[in-house]
Amino acid sequence: MSATAEPRTSAAGAPAIETRARKYFSAGCAASRTALEALVHLPPTRLLVALSALFLVLSWGVSAYFAFRSHSSVIESSTVVARALGVEEQMQRLLMRLDRADAAGRAFLLTQRREYLDGYDELAARIAPALEDIAASTAGDPLHQDDFARLRVLVAERLELISGQIARPPAPGDASAFIVAMNERGIALMEAIHLHAWRMIHGEQARLAQRQAELSVRARFGSAWLGLFFAINTVFAGVTLLLAVRMSRLHRIAKICAWSRTIEYEGEWLSFEQYLERRFKIRSSHGISPGEAAKLTAQSPAAFAKSADTAA
Repeated sequence: MSATAEPRTSAAGAPAIETRARKYFSAGCAASRTALEALVHLPPTRLLVALSALFLVLSWGVSAYFAFRSHSSVIESSTVVARALGVEEQMQRLLMRLDRADAAGRAFLLTQRREYLDGYDELAARIAPALEDIAASTAGDPLHQDDFARLRVLVAERLELISGQIARPPAPGDASAFIVAMNERGIALMEAIHLHAWRMIHGEQARLAQRQAELSVRARFGSAWLGLFFAINTVFAGVTLLLAVRMSRLHRIAKICAWSRTIEYEGEWLSFEQYLERRFKIRSSHGISPGEAAKLTAQSPAAFAKSADTAA
């Protein structure tokens, strides 16, 4: 029964979820519309303050975003560099131990001296942990899977070959000791081991170069965005300052003499024409309005002509 009831419940709940989503969407649209209308109907001064605060918050947000991206890139790059350097160091340590073990084994085959055999045993015992360290560092990395798998097989074959030769060493002073110690199979195995090891090292170096190129592209992209944002910020600051200056001028109360009709400006009493030119850089000329022209014409054509000549 529960298996059949569950589809009914989900099917019945789907319209309710859709209705709720539409309700929330409509409420969000209405709230946005109300906020925009309130913003539009704000007084100029408050509107300017609101826009400045909004742009300041936007500036903080963009700055925080780029700072977070830069921090993440630095952490990621540090991890990549540390891992690449670690793999390279482990590979060089493995090659050093293997070369020294190979040399000690060959020296024992040529001289039959015990100290060379002890050196070989010590170095051979340290090769397996080195391989395990490399396996842990490159686990899950498709770049090194094939090379490391082949490297591990080659190292095992080389150690097995040397151990077999040491177990059956030639007699002291036998002329075949040099042939046994410098056999072509051993030399070919060491060359193959070095080839795969250096392929892994070069792979890590290529990865570092690729990472550096990606960081350069990100840095250029971030610099371009920051430059654009700085330019927009500068323009907005300039426009805001200009509007603030103009609004401060417009909202200043002009003191007018009730008798002479002159206007006080910066300690001086100016005529209306002088006030316009001094404060707003507006030059004025004189004429006669149609209403006054009609009055003068009705009173006396001669007076109208006289007034026109005086105005000219």
